[in-house]
Amino acid sequence: MTAPWSGRQHVPRRRTLHLPALRSYQRALVDDPAQTVIVLAATQVGKTYALACWMLARLWCARGKQPWWWVAPSYLQTEPGRALIHEMARERRVLDLAYRQPPYSLILINGRRVEFRTWDDPDSLRGSTVAGMVIDEAGLLTEAAWSALSSRLVETQGPARLIGNPGPFSGAFRRLCSLAQSSANVLGMDGRPRYSFRRWTWRDRAAALEEPARSAYVEEVEEDRRSMMAAHFAEKYEAEWTEDEDSFFRGLPAPDGPPLDAPLADESYVIGVDVGQEQDYLVAIAIGTKRNRADHMERWRGVPYSECAARLEALAREWRASMLIEINGAGKPLYEALAERDVEVRGFTTTGQSKQDVLSELHAQLKRTDRPLRLAEMPPLQHELASYRYQRRDLGRYSYGAPEGEHDDCVMALALACWARRYAVETFAGYV
Repeated sequence: MTAPWSGRQHVPRRRTLHLPALRSYQRALVDDPAQTVIVLAATQVGKTYALACWMLARLWCARGKQPWWWVAPSYLQTEPGRALIHEMARERRVLDLAYRQPPYSLILINGRRVEFRTWDDPDSLRGSTVAGMVIDEAGLLTEAAWSALSSRLVETQGPARLIGNPGPFSGAFRRLCSLAQSSANVLGMDGRPRYSFRRWTWRDRAAALEEPARSAYVEEVEEDRRSMMAAHFAEKYEAEWTEDEDSFFRGLPAPDGPPLDAPLADESYVIGVDVGQEQDYLVAIAIGTKRNRADHMERWRGVPYSECAARLEALAREWRASMLIEINGAGKPLYEALAERDVEVRGFTTTGQSKQDVLSELHAQLKRTDRPLRLAEMPPLQHELASYRYQRRDLGRYSYGAPEGEHDDCVMALALACWARRYAVETFAGYV
């Protein structure tokens, strides 16, 4: 075993441990008497800091020799909690030993120990009783991990604190959140509440800040509200569970009049091109960069490559436009043909991340409060936007697309045009 760091100090037997300053909602967590407290938290509200304070307080006041646990999905995710407890205990001269190799552990001068564990192998978590535990990043908690962890508390009925962001719908954390909400008034044999549920949102953090930090934080949140998909914002800032599947573009504005048959003389244009596969359409949409309006769309399928290239070249020259074209699969030959014809064209490789990037940009442009992207009435563009869906996958990931039997070619062409407009004067870094 690696030699531990030792900081043993002589202290009075009844020494009082003073915790750092806490925000009101953090203090309420530390003082909560319930056996199991579940906190559904927004991002960046100080959840790990509050848990570190709670753990240090429990270690200082605890009786018995059983270890306490701090658990997260990986050792990397236990590190913020371990570092905070280590520093708090060291500053207060109550830290005795610190083991620096897995399983990491800290021992206070009163002999109480906290061990830092992961649930990557749930079977390895089973064994003798622990005094109590913190489960950080609980939104990622699996049923197998919770079964193993809760078994360690059966004998002592020790306290547990679970805190995290909204996680997968099938995960244990959402079930535990529902259980805590429905069982908030149930008392255990010792007279304490068995469960307590708390929700921390961005508003809790904002209320605890002083000016001018409060105004700066609120401005940051509102900027994200305008740019983020509603479901993403609700999870990140409101600590809300969202639907498994829902509309991506909610609350679309009404069409902004008819499309244009020819470019405006004082406007400059960019064109996004989605190249259809087999039964899909090739769609090209032109956006005016000055007026921020989608003015023109062309859409066809079943046309040979040579004719497609000729049509796209003619479109680019007529609208005096640079072009961004998807080069996955069938799009690459068209991209190469257009480049050979000296069309100002760039290629876009669609991956899971790049697709999310362009869709998020389109969503943000449609939701802007100042100069939002306006759309001419160009069937079936509005229908495709209204029916476009997101679907939540495991571990909080998303997939995007049209419902079965529908097309999303217009949506992707518009998204590419919107992305090209954003970077019309810049390099398409990472997407060429």
